[in-house]
Amino acid sequence: MKKRIITAEIIAAFKEHLVSEERSAATVDKYTRDIKAFAKFLLYACQPALTLHALDSVDSSPELIGNIGIFFAVTLVAQCVVVALYCLIFRRSLRAPAKRVCAVAGVFGNVGFIGIPLLEALLPERPEALAYSAAFSTSMNLL
Repeated sequence: MKKRIITAEIIAAFKEHLVSEERSAATVDKYTRDIKAFAKFLLYACQPALTLHALDSVDSSPELIGNIGIFFAVTLVAQCVVVALYCLIFRRSLRAPAKRVCAVAGVFGNVGFIGIPLLEALLPERPEALAYSAAFSTSMNLL
């Protein structure tokens, strides 16, 4: 199965395709809005469901919950430190929008959509790895 990523370029290409097929302006606008709404659905509905699935797959013990809480706090602080260092080091070049996008991409990884399924496939005997990945993803989303 070929995987696709919904990007602004894909949406623009789809819009051009609709125009070339002589679709009305209202149809083009509706389909473009629908694609953007679907992307938001994936982010705001599927990602939390994936996180809850990861947390549900673990037999929770007080020790594990405590360790995940510590891990969450440490990763949240570490990400804040990395963002602050990045801003200090590259403060002059962050005025350009493209540089700011690179800064965000350099600090935040795709550990939710990619990390949780990858860990589930690679470490099926270690479900607590999913819980740690979910904690990291949650701390990243808070920033």
